[in-house]
Amino acid sequence: MRIFLSGFMGCGKTSVGSELSMKTGIPFYDLDQLIEQFENREISEIFDIKGEEYFRKIETRLLKETLDNRTFVIALGGGTTLNPENLNLVLSNGILFYLHANVGILLERLSKKTGRPLIDSFENKIRRKESVKNLLKQRGPIYAKAHHKVEVTKKTVHQICLKILKKLK
Repeated sequence: MRIFLSGFMGCGKTSVGSELSMKTGIPFYDLDQLIEQFENREISEIFDIKGEEYFRKIETRLLKETLDNRTFVIALGGGTTLNPENLNLVLSNGILFYLHANVGILLERLSKKTGRPLIDSFENKIRRKESVKNLLKQRGPIYAKAHHKVEVTKKTVHQICLKILKKLK
């Protein structure tokens, strides 16, 4: 079984994927972490030094390499499925779950972390909120192509995992 978790940054893909792995015994991967290990630097540094286009090429390469595994749970990067090739790979090689959270929750979670190159440049809360809204508007139609949408707003990781496991039966 191959389980792909997609959604906007801060929606909980890594936390959910990690717990799903514990509950199922299926290995867990975080695509962003794989990229950081491959490049031996943080994603924000990769964006700064080599640019987003380079980052997206490495993302596709490592996604393809992950497909060599028969079973896994993988947390995709927030923009992974924007590339049509990646979206097609994911949809045709497993079950894609879109973890949906409302803007307020995302902003709250994102305010606690750094290293998010697409929004970190916006120190002003209003500009950050507009940036998140615009990115969600652009990505929404792509995220909607997932096999399943799972609402994560006001849900615990445990509750989200139970919803996913129920959809897998």
